[in-house]
Amino acid sequence: MMFLFHIAITMGFIAFILSISLLIWGLRHQGAGVSLAKVLGSLIAVLSVIGVLCSGYYGIKYWHEGYFETPAAMEKVPH
Repeated sequence: MMFLFHIAITMGFIAFILSISLLIWGLRHQGAGVSLAKVLGSLIAVLSVIGVLCSGYYGIKYWHEGYFETPAAMEKVPH
Protein backbone atom coordinates (compact mmCIF):
# COMPACT_ATOMS: atom_id res chain seq x y z
CA MET A 1 0.00 0.00 0.00
CA MET A 2 2.82 2.39 0.84
CA PHE A 3 4.51 1.60 -2.47
CA LEU A 4 1.38 2.65 -4.38
CA PHE A 5 1.28 5.89 -2.40
CA HIS A 6 4.86 6.67 -3.39
CA ILE A 7 4.14 5.90 -7.05
CA ALA A 8 1.08 8.19 -7.04
CA ILE A 9 2.98 11.07 -5.45
CA THR A 10 5.94 10.64 -7.81
CA MET A 11 3.72 10.55 -10.90
CA GLY A 12 1.93 13.68 -9.69
CA PHE A 13 5.22 15.54 -9.27
CA ILE A 14 6.43 14.39 -12.70
CA ALA A 15 3.18 15.61 -14.29
CA PHE A 16 3.53 18.94 -12.48
CA ILE A 17 7.13 19.44 -13.61
CA LEU A 18 6.30 18.56 -17.22
CA SER A 19 3.27 20.85 -17.24
CA ILE A 20 5.28 23.77 -15.87
CA SER A 21 7.98 23.19 -18.49
CA LEU A 22 5.28 23.15 -21.20
CA LEU A 23 3.83 26.37 -19.79
CA ILE A 24 7.25 28.06 -19.73
CA TRP A 25 7.89 26.92 -23.30
CA GLY A 26 4.55 28.40 -24.35
CA LEU A 27 5.30 31.71 -22.66
CA ARG A 28 8.74 32.07 -24.26
CA HIS A 29 7.84 31.19 -27.84
CA GLN A 30 5.52 32.60 -30.47
CA GLY A 31 3.71 30.93 -33.32
CA ALA A 32 1.41 28.00 -33.90
CA GLY A 33 0.56 25.82 -30.93
CA VAL A 34 1.66 28.28 -28.26
CA SER A 35 -1.84 28.99 -26.97
CA LEU A 36 -2.58 25.26 -26.81
CA ALA A 37 0.65 24.71 -24.86
CA LYS A 38 -0.33 27.44 -22.38
CA VAL A 39 -3.81 26.03 -21.87
CA LEU A 40 -2.66 22.42 -21.54
CA GLY A 41 0.24 23.38 -19.28
CA SER A 42 -2.05 25.32 -16.96
CA LEU A 43 -4.73 22.63 -16.92
CA ILE A 44 -2.32 19.78 -16.24
CA ALA A 45 -0.56 21.82 -13.53
CA VAL A 46 -3.83 22.42 -11.70
CA LEU A 47 -4.94 18.80 -12.04
CA SER A 48 -1.57 17.45 -10.89
CA VAL A 49 -1.60 19.68 -7.79
CA ILE A 50 -5.11 18.46 -6.97
CA GLY A 51 -3.98 14.85 -7.52
CA VAL A 52 -0.92 15.22 -5.27
CA LEU A 53 -3.00 16.84 -2.53
CA CYS A 54 -5.61 14.07 -2.77
CA SER A 55 -2.97 11.33 -2.72
CA GLY A 56 -1.28 12.99 0.23
CA TYR A 57 -4.55 13.25 2.12
CA TYR A 58 -5.42 9.59 1.61
CA GLY A 59 -1.84 8.52 2.34
CA ILE A 60 -1.96 10.28 5.70
CA LYS A 61 -5.46 8.95 6.36
CA TYR A 62 -4.46 5.33 5.65
CA TRP A 63 -1.27 5.72 7.70
CA HIS A 64 -3.28 7.06 10.62
CA GLU A 65 -5.72 4.13 10.40
CA GLY A 66 -2.85 1.62 10.41
CA TYR A 67 -3.14 0.21 6.89
CA PHE A 68 0.59 0.61 6.25
CA GLU A 69 1.59 -1.52 9.24
CA THR A 70 -0.13 -4.70 8.06
CA PRO A 71 0.88 -6.56 4.90
CA ALA A 72 -1.59 -6.79 2.05
CA ALA A 73 -3.69 -9.92 1.86
CA MET A 74 -2.77 -12.42 -0.84
CA GLU A 75 -6.22 -13.52 -1.95
CA LYS A 76 -5.57 -16.26 -4.52
CA VAL A 77 -2.88 -18.11 -2.63
CA PRO A 78 -3.95 -21.54 -1.29
CA HIS A 79 -3.63 -21.90 2.47
